[in-house]
Amino acid sequence: MAARLSLGGAQETLATGGYPATSLREARELRAAVVERKAFGGLLRATVTYEGLPKTRGA
Repeated sequence: MAARLSLGGAQETLATGGYPATSLREARELRAAVVERKAFGGLLRATVTYEGLPKTRGA
């Protein structure tokens, strides 16, 4: 499952395997979970879209 957060027209989708974020605090926690899972060899990516331009980066 992906968590999607919209802030000032920017959308960020994190492939976390968790639940959707409902607040900025929850989004930060999901981001921390992504970093933690990557540290344990998990292959996760974050896709960030700003003004309709998709950019994919390692999470």
